[in-house]
Amino acid sequence: MKTLTTTILLAVCLTGVFCQTNLELVSNLKLDGFLNDIWGYTAPDGSEYALVCGEKGVYIIDISVTTDPQVVSVSPDSTEWFDIKTWGSYAYAIDNEDKGMLVIDLSNLPDSVEYRKWYNSGTGGPTFRRAHNCWIDEHGIGYLSGSDLNSGVAFIDFATMPGQPSYLGGTSSDWVHDVFVKGDIMFAAEGSSKIIEVYDVSDKSEPFILASIDVPGGYAHSAWLSENGKVLYVADEKPYSPISSFDISDLNDIRLLDEFRMPLRENVLSVPHNVFEKDGFLVISHYVDGAVIVDAHKPENLVQVGQYDTNDACYIYGGVFGVYPFFPSCLVAASDGGNGVFVFRPTYQRACYLEGKIKDAKTGLPLAGVTVKILSEDNNDGISDVVGNFKTGQLSEGNFEVVFKKDGYYGNIVPVSLNRAKTTEINVEMQALDYPKSLVVRDEKRKPLEAVSILIETADSNYIYQTNNDGLVSFPDGIESDYTIYAGRWGWLSKNMRSPVVPANEQVSIILEKGYEDNFIFDFGWTVYGDAEKGMWERGVPDDVKSTPCENLAPPSDDANDLGNSCYITGNEPLSIFTDTWIFTVNQVVYNGETILTSPILPLKSNYLRPQLSYSTWFVNQRLNYYFYPSYYGTFAPANDKLEIFIENGTESILLETITDTSLWRPSKILNLADLIEITDNMRLVIKTADTKESNHFLEAGFDNFKITEGMADEDFLFQEESIKWNIYPNPFFTSFKIDYKIEKEYKKLELEIFNILGQVIEKRILENEIGTISIEPITPAGIYFVVFKFDGKRSKPIKIIKAK
Repeated sequence: MKTLTTTILLAVCLTGVFCQTNLELVSNLKLDGFLNDIWGYTAPDGSEYALVCGEKGVYIIDISVTTDPQVVSVSPDSTEWFDIKTWGSYAYAIDNEDKGMLVIDLSNLPDSVEYRKWYNSGTGGPTFRRAHNCWIDEHGIGYLSGSDLNSGVAFIDFATMPGQPSYLGGTSSDWVHDVFVKGDIMFAAEGSSKIIEVYDVSDKSEPFILASIDVPGGYAHSAWLSENGKVLYVADEKPYSPISSFDISDLNDIRLLDEFRMPLRENVLSVPHNVFEKDGFLVISHYVDGAVIVDAHKPENLVQVGQYDTNDACYIYGGVFGVYPFFPSCLVAASDGGNGVFVFRPTYQRACYLEGKIKDAKTGLPLAGVTVKILSEDNNDGISDVVGNFKTGQLSEGNFEVVFKKDGYYGNIVPVSLNRAKTTEINVEMQALDYPKSLVVRDEKRKPLEAVSILIETADSNYIYQTNNDGLVSFPDGIESDYTIYAGRWGWLSKNMRSPVVPANEQVSIILEKGYEDNFIFDFGWTVYGDAEKGMWERGVPDDVKSTPCENLAPPSDDANDLGNSCYITGNEPLSIFTDTWIFTVNQVVYNGETILTSPILPLKSNYLRPQLSYSTWFVNQRLNYYFYPSYYGTFAPANDKLEIFIENGTESILLETITDTSLWRPSKILNLADLIEITDNMRLVIKTADTKESNHFLEAGFDNFKITEGMADEDFLFQEESIKWNIYPNPFFTSFKIDYKIEKEYKKLELEIFNILGQVIEKRILENEIGTISIEPITPAGIYFVVFKFDGKRSKPIKIIKAK
């Protein structure tokens, strides 16, 4: 077993790469209009057909020649149909609009297909016009959910007279979104109520509830029963919600077994839709993630073993809407909303399982909430439960390392050997972190600094202090997680330290250097004013709210290139936007007025010879039709707002930059202020943006990573080459060093690399500006290192630096 410090574990970040695994693409047929659900039909001669509901009708597609699928018939009404199922040689399609039921006679395929409508008219019973979903059980009894026949589930006899349905009655429960029935037991998914109701429907005139299941996500969308009837799989149709497995072998003691989720991807709202079981595997239509296969032989440990991502969509309903995995040939057909019908040849491979127990090394007590990650490209994240048990796994077999992480503990890395369809068991003990007794802040001359703001940030809590006259802060008791210490004061450069590894009850020291910068961790007195009705500048950690299902209007986080997680943002409160198809959330945008952000006084003349200014901005300005659906808000005028940055010296104001084009976090150029304005001790930075009521655009701005640095004359650079001038100091160094640089050639990509004595790269950074100062810390152990710049792959001469003991 290896042990890692928490700091090193932060660098471990591997993303699941599963895009085309165990689902071989055989063919893809483009169809007109947006597609909905899909089912399958196998004719007496063995020919296989995909039945696809879509915006332009029901498509009957012959997939017998797998590489060349052919549309053999399309319903004649050219209207949208939503769901479809089969009984015998008939298919039955329904929709949410008032169209009745489409009855489709498939008996003469491929020569002809007959279509007619059913409304339950002339029977003396209620008229049928619409339903949301349909299921037909093994007895030929249909179950319509979301129907206008009643508020619950309507029962339809499809078996007695094929092609001529008859209404049998139904439940009187709340609105039901989808339904599954097997052996006279019905599972009704009640949507936003987050409930699966379990019914006995053996007597269609008197169905009654046997049990209720609370689902873990936000929407009980659909359910599917395992072939042995003991496990129910539930799909939650909400972003980042799971496919859940429940042990229902005893309806008086239903137990949640596991939750399977797709890995998080940037700017993608991952949503499961429908789940099916075939031979111990789940086949899932997972919208933007495509078609997904999960090994469910161990329903208490669901493991992904296949995927085909059919599209690059990121909005909620993009991607695979439905899958049908029950053809005798074992082919899988999938309907992708905007990309047509896909036919796959699946390979059902078993997973490798990893299970065990995690304890505190000192107390022996079980540890909950430990994250477990097998270091591979497979989707395999796990977490320990309240008794310390964990279950995870992956498709790939072989030798791997497993990372165990928990706030407040040193991380562990454990080697394992994984084998397909087998379970590897390991038990792990984790050592709690040691904590210091106090914190002292000093200046570069080792003198205590008073009135320094201190933030001790953990995953769950923040502790805010200020140093006393001796520069001291007592460390809080009872911290049970990893933490980061931030120290800052106006006129000094902020600094952070993550979970310093020190013997218990020792003192931690932080050294601050003079200078003006603000990462907005602390309130150093920036001023906000203006007349905007909404979206005024405010300091804080941005809410990670998708402005649309595809992307962010407002910053989801602060600029990653500075300390902390805070910035200034125009409006940081969620606001709901309603469309005909979905409700999505944005941060409050700037509306009907301007908002202005002003820095505290900057006494630059007394503190700098050659002050250089840099900062980062976020600016998104779009008319509404750019988001969600391209044609929804087609009447709004093009966006024409702007973000302006000014520098003032007490008597004059100079415009430094006007931003009109949408850009996510971007660094400014390094600005030599003396070339632009007279330097005084009464300088201020001003940031303005505005939107008028008449234009009504989406306008969001962010400001972060403000910094004033000391520029250098060319003769002050110690190392000078044809293309670069630079200094490294101090050299030797004890804890950290800095690099001042100035690039004097054109380049496409600029990088900094640091090598150890063995020639191994121990640090690598991509640089955004041609002039700047870089702080490097920490580097261990003591010894000799080399620093180089790299221009488009070509390195500068190395400079030797020494870390002293």
